[in-house]
Amino acid sequence: MQTVRELVAAKRNHNRILTLLVTTSDLTGPAKKEVEQFRVEYWHGGLVAEKLRKWRR
Repeated sequence: MQTVRELVAAKRNHNRILTLLVTTSDLTGPAKKEVEQFRVEYWHGGLVAEKLRKWRR
């Protein structure tokens, strides 16, 4: 959850609209609530693997 908070702070400090958090695992329940609340897109390990398979084609 600390990583999500740091990303949200960076988003605000640099006045950005879009943020993307990529992780090889999944987020905890509280972290998921924060990414939804602060509109941070995140890709978990399964989604990353799926995108890589599509990009290889």
